[in-house]
Amino acid sequence: MEIAPFSEVYGVHLTLTNTRLVATNVTFRNCSIVVAENGAADLTGCFLETTKVGTKGAFYRSSPLPVSGYPHSGTWILLKDCILSETELSYLRPATGNGTNLEGTFQLEQCTVYGPSSTLPDVPLTDSFREYVKHNELKLKACKFTDLVLDTAMLAISEDCIFENCRPGDGAKALSIPGVETLPVSAKFIPATSAGEVAAKYPQLRFTSSSLGKVGSSVAHTATQGVVKLVNQPPAGSLRENFLPTALVQTTPQESRTNPTGTPNEPAKEAEFTGSTTGTMGAPDSGLKLKQTAVNGLLIMSLASGEAGSAARMSAIALPEADNAGNSTLRFNQPVGPMMGKALEEVTKFTQLNSNGWPKGHAIEISFADKYSNKDGPSAAVACALLLHSLISGKELDPNFAVTGDMNADGSVQPIGGVAAKIRGATKGQCKLIGIPVRNESSLPDLLLMDGPTPFASIQIFGIGEFKQAEALALAQKPETTQAAIAEMNQVQELLMRSPAQMGSWLRNQHVIAKLQQVLKNAPNNLSAKYLLMYASGKLPQTLSLAGSIVAIDNSAGDLISTIKTSKGDAFNNIGKSSLGSSLTRLQGLRARCDARARPYADAIINFGTAVKEAMDRPAQTGPRAMEYRVKIRGAASSVESELSRLLNDPTVREELEG
Repeated sequence: MEIAPFSEVYGVHLTLTNTRLVATNVTFRNCSIVVAENGAADLTGCFLETTKVGTKGAFYRSSPLPVSGYPHSGTWILLKDCILSETELSYLRPATGNGTNLEGTFQLEQCTVYGPSSTLPDVPLTDSFREYVKHNELKLKACKFTDLVLDTAMLAISEDCIFENCRPGDGAKALSIPGVETLPVSAKFIPATSAGEVAAKYPQLRFTSSSLGKVGSSVAHTATQGVVKLVNQPPAGSLRENFLPTALVQTTPQESRTNPTGTPNEPAKEAEFTGSTTGTMGAPDSGLKLKQTAVNGLLIMSLASGEAGSAARMSAIALPEADNAGNSTLRFNQPVGPMMGKALEEVTKFTQLNSNGWPKGHAIEISFADKYSNKDGPSAAVACALLLHSLISGKELDPNFAVTGDMNADGSVQPIGGVAAKIRGATKGQCKLIGIPVRNESSLPDLLLMDGPTPFASIQIFGIGEFKQAEALALAQKPETTQAAIAEMNQVQELLMRSPAQMGSWLRNQHVIAKLQQVLKNAPNNLSAKYLLMYASGKLPQTLSLAGSIVAIDNSAGDLISTIKTSKGDAFNNIGKSSLGSSLTRLQGLRARCDARARPYADAIINFGTAVKEAMDRPAQTGPRAMEYRVKIRGAASSVESELSRLLNDPTVREELEG
């Protein structure tokens, strides 16, 4: 029995008898997976939430169940590279009868388990413990456990695991080390000769802190205040082309790889390495005046339902190295993708030119507040350059400022993708000022048309074309002219946000218009003032840009596009009725505002959703009717893909998107 990759399974209870369940990159929520006689569960890269996995009753192996590549044919449970949250795992002690023992295996390999609601198997500490573990191949290997209560039996079957914020249960004193929250452990059980000796627990364990390899699941996820969330990776064999819109495939929670228009231009990949650079050998020592600093970077996640942006805290710390005469190293403290690593190299070159040297004798680490999701893309380059400049110059950075943008070694700021989503995300945080590449300004008319004046009234958006413009905005002590323009714009924004419902009326007030004109005169790169004036003069764009239309269609389609890619003919089994209705309503309302060239794409998605809705509203009572629905839905799904392909393969369209 195989579940299609990237499926989401809710409230399903499976009992496996003479059956092998194979699931890769599948999400299980509120489920139970019970392995009965000759059953097997093989889960790889899965996300399990409020789900039970275990064996049922005491039974015996009867006829062999061939399992290719596995040590024996009896019952077994294998979880590899999985994320587990609020999950109950159990494996019953084998029964003995008729001279036959249950054969089985229970292994967790490279998994990440979050508590405190998660529980691990209850392994009996008896005289037969060693035989039980050996016979059933119980093993926890290269796993990471967070906020769990662990007993000695669990530690005894652990190899190269990490226990973070765990507490001992059942007398597992080895974890009771004051001040230690994370403990890498290689634990081996020393043979015991009696139950009493086993009951002593702690003396039977040998712990060695070692340099561990990859520990925990590589499945991209976030864990915030006990809430674990997963963003699905792209399905294998995706039809994503150079400019396939974000929502047509489900991507990892990393930054979109996008061209300047905001349309993705290559598939998301898992982060591959930790970017690390050093200055040129022989460069003068620029020194460091600060040992730590921080700035907000504007990041974006590509989700199945669209793009989500936010202002994420980025920090830099400088730690002295033993060889304080050598060039300082600069690196991220987590794995990042190649595009982010390349951007860091450009930042290093720029910093040497800007500072006439490179610091010596330190290990400089740049970190993100969110350590658990993959990071890639070049848009953190300007933020990284500001962090380095702050360390070297000693100038403090404004905690209310956030920035996004790629950067070349000459200090020129380059365009990136997802600007509209990043601005939306920034307005929900504490940031008051943001800097975006001036070459991304073309995204702002779309934002004004879709969201109205509110984003521009709630935050000050500045266009930046070079590093010096970013620095002027980012410093806690800003240049006098910059600070004066910001203060004047603050007065206008406070007035507008005092009564958002009356914002349109206020923007037609001549005094407010005069103020905005003065702000724009003093700070020509204040894009908030520029687009509020555009709104006040009634010069609103009538339609979205082509790139903005494609992105807006994808975001409005929500689960529909995800359903097209994962299920097609079985769509009505994989999407909720309320979600379907919401998506159709959004698309129908959006269509008139789209570029005319993108409307056939929107129409195709609407037709697909309508076909699914018909199958939901009038369930098939006969086999032929059910087949008719499937054929119609599959045809509508194929039409969506054909319309998108036709649009993106048009040479004039591609030229416009690339430009």
